[in-house]
Amino acid sequence: MPFPLAHPAVVLPLRKIQWLSLSAMMLGCLTPDVSYAFRGGLSRLAHTLPGSVLFCLPVGLLGYWLFRAIREPLAALLPAPHRQALLPLCRRREHTWPAIVVSVWIGACSHILLDALTRESQMLVPHLVGMRNEIAAIEREGFRFSRLLWYALSAAGLGTLLLAYALLIRNQTGRWSWVDRRESLRTAAWLAALLLPFLVIAFVGWNPGRHWSWRYHVHHFVYGTVTVYLVVMGCSIGLLGLTLRLRQALSLRRAPEE
Repeated sequence: MPFPLAHPAVVLPLRKIQWLSLSAMMLGCLTPDVSYAFRGGLSRLAHTLPGSVLFCLPVGLLGYWLFRAIREPLAALLPAPHRQALLPLCRRREHTWPAIVVSVWIGACSHILLDALTRESQMLVPHLVGMRNEIAAIEREGFRFSRLLWYALSAAGLGTLLLAYALLIRNQTGRWSWVDRRESLRTAAWLAALLLPFLVIAFVGWNPGRHWSWRYHVHHFVYGTVTVYLVVMGCSIGLLGLTLRLRQALSLRRAPEE
């Protein structure tokens, strides 16, 4: 199963369909893995077609509502050129709610389908003609094919998203650079806010005394350290966005009184 943040790359080709919401589809791609935050068999349900409606759709719609509330104040706080690239997208005309519902569901289904094709217990690839001998040879060398497929798809998905974002900046600003020297202090502040929590979480979670193989260390790092970091930063950015949104709403309410 690919890394959660790599899943949204699957729906990028659908961005040319005007009546679908790309942001809603990308959020929908993340919803099945939200189930891992809850105990019980919810994760199994969330990775099924009925679960895409019973769990993923409500979670995705809630996430989209939150995203729509905080995206503009957060984008306005970013340094250039990210602010110039993202603010116009935040101010575009909204899609209808039926389109958003369909978009979230398509994103969730794409996640479920990709996981079903790559999950170790039901991978499609080993059943392809001509692949069994190659896979057996790889596993004789001590590598699990499912794990290699996980790394490959995760790297490909994340790389595709980074490339798409780089192209967005290029199209919106006319430059490839991700840093504007005129706003170096703001850029440094954002980098510090993003990197320092990661370093703290990585330091706290690091345990070199365990007799693990280097492959298991990498797997533990991705599933442990990176997952905790993403949860912490997601909650922090969400709270920051809601605070900015509330402050913006209060200032607009006071303006007519003054």
